[in-house]
Amino acid sequence: MTVWLPSKNRQMNASFFSGEAAVFFLKQAAEALEVCLEQLFKGLMTLIVHTSFSFFTTTKSISKRFASTRVLCPRLTRQTLLLLPLLLTASLPAFANNATIRNVALIERDINAKTIQVKFDISWQNSWSDPVNHDAVWVFVKYSTAGSSGPWFHATMKTAGTNPTGFDRGTKDTSADSTPTVPASDYNSIAIVVPADRKGAFIRPGHQRDSAGTVNFDSVELVWDYAADGLTDAQARASTTFIKVFALEMVFIPEGGFYVGDTQSGTNGQFEFGDGSLNLAPAINSEGGISFRNASSGYWYYNTDSVGNDEVSGASFDVSEAFPKGFQAFYLMKHEITQGMYREFLNTLTSTQDSNRFPNQNGNNRHEIAGTAGARTVGNADRACNFLLWTDLTAFADWAALRPLSELEYEKAGRGSLTPVSAEYAWGTTSKTNCATLSGAEDGTETCTTANANASFGNAVLTGGDAGSGPIRAGIFAAATNTRAATGAGFYGNLELTGNVSEMTVTLGNASGRGYSGSHGDGALTTNGFATNEDWPGFVFGSGVTGSTGQGIRGGSWSDTTDARGEISDRFLAADHVSTRTSSRGGRCARTSP
Repeated sequence: MTVWLPSKNRQMNASFFSGEAAVFFLKQAAEALEVCLEQLFKGLMTLIVHTSFSFFTTTKSISKRFASTRVLCPRLTRQTLLLLPLLLTASLPAFANNATIRNVALIERDINAKTIQVKFDISWQNSWSDPVNHDAVWVFVKYSTAGSSGPWFHATMKTAGTNPTGFDRGTKDTSADSTPTVPASDYNSIAIVVPADRKGAFIRPGHQRDSAGTVNFDSVELVWDYAADGLTDAQARASTTFIKVFALEMVFIPEGGFYVGDTQSGTNGQFEFGDGSLNLAPAINSEGGISFRNASSGYWYYNTDSVGNDEVSGASFDVSEAFPKGFQAFYLMKHEITQGMYREFLNTLTSTQDSNRFPNQNGNNRHEIAGTAGARTVGNADRACNFLLWTDLTAFADWAALRPLSELEYEKAGRGSLTPVSAEYAWGTTSKTNCATLSGAEDGTETCTTANANASFGNAVLTGGDAGSGPIRAGIFAAATNTRAATGAGFYGNLELTGNVSEMTVTLGNASGRGYSGSHGDGALTTNGFATNEDWPGFVFGSGVTGSTGQGIRGGSWSDTTDARGEISDRFLAADHVSTRTSSRGGRCARTSP
């Protein structure tokens, strides 16, 4: 999958992937372990190794997996460890491209440090790292101590920092049968960056290069601090302990100034500097506070969007330093949340949590999530997820240890550091071609065959594929070209910031939105399935983020017929806080850079 890259027209890809422990195959595991026991342990300890693989496992991957199991054993002789029952997991198909996590395993337990190594192989194509920005994968782990059906809890990493002690960046896989094949010139290293809250890790290319390349590394290891999560030694070594590893591809948005508003004098709620007589777009040059006043100059001027719970034009208010303004570096999901991503989220919830988070819209406007709690299915995993509520988006963000995106950050992701162009879309021009025709079956490889199409917009009745009206495959316009306008990409490489599904963001249009300080989720929801962050709009003490005031939407959607809704700076619905499911709403999540 290709997409425009800033500064040099290079290519990158995007994905979401999950791997999970599944069915045990004890006989094969015992055979694989026998050689290790004879050579290294001489009968000093008895180990039970449980091995599992999914329906998608091939004979080649099984043989490679057993070879990997034998390699792990010598490490046990160098420290006093008990080997946790080994949970090797095969990969499920990656969503939308070739990025995968494979061979997930809990490989060892350190009885002194109270840690377990989480091992996996990781690969993705068309990765990039240059002086402007880079892509990365946000990896986080869920665990269950009660078997493969859960309940599932968020795992805490041992140490924060870049390439922390005990974490292993693995080895580059250049074997002839590797998937994907890695040319010798491609990335030779990766970096593991664990943020201060230790809720996951960013994995990114370890060095800069002049063109996009492939990342393919085996035996990458994260260190799970099970004691920090309240597990006993007995729970940690139990055969009923399972893990799931999730990965979301992200784009790094670097620190720096940018403009908001596009000099249209607030015709659709755009931000302005002064009351409109100067037609100036405000500049954000720091994370400092912002003052809105009814003045001709010297202050920001607020233009009402006239929809939802919004301030009136000319209102006076202040935005605190804590509100995420986009100047500080942050990571943003490459894609909007897809139906496959949301299905994986649902399948880690309890039945009570699921009852509040399941859209229950299968068959409506190309939404295909179905099934029962804990066993949700999806017909097209790559399609952007619609029918999401603010409470769904915030629950997903909390679950993934991410956070909602502010409307100022949205404008930066689209425009970057460039001077505003009046009425521009996320790709920096004022022209747009809506997709109306799809090629072939919608299996994750479909393309839009409408000439020069770069947006899902205009309420088209699609022909080809599954037909109908609704969102389409995430990243679909990035399949045939590497120019920004043709791929519909934002300045830094995020896809579908205009169209497909509307982006739910935190608004400046009311006090509830302005109270947002950008805290990250901790991976845990309320018993009813709501986010728990007190600064997030809609938070109610005692029940979590159950409200919707403080959010709005940006970027327009597949159903919009007014072109202005897709413009970067359009704020017509920036404080619209509907609490009913609609076929046009979705979104993506962010995380402040460590």
